[in-house]
Amino acid sequence: MIKKIQLTAVLFASLVAGAAMAQEATEVPNSYGTGTLTRAEVKADLEVWNRSGMGQLSRGESTPKVFSQRYRQAYSEYVRMRNGPEYQEALKKQKSK
Repeated sequence: MIKKIQLTAVLFASLVAGAAMAQEATEVPNSYGTGTLTRAEVKADLEVWNRSGMGQLSRGESTPKVFSQRYRQAYSEYVRMRNGPEYQEALKKQKSK
């Protein structure tokens, strides 16, 4: 009887923890701190991602060589553009559609 109660308690705790983790995984943080991204923000980010060269490096089935000089330069450019006026311009363009 005690084992059945313990098993039920462990199962319940696992379900609660799993549900909490699943909810956290679906929320994508954005630069504004609201917890989720709008469609325009996602499209603007994708535009900057592709313009920086990251899209070319992420094509195909194999994982990109993340330690290569080319990848690091493209990622650095993406971060610069994402935090700069390029992203704001892309976002403005997406919101006007």
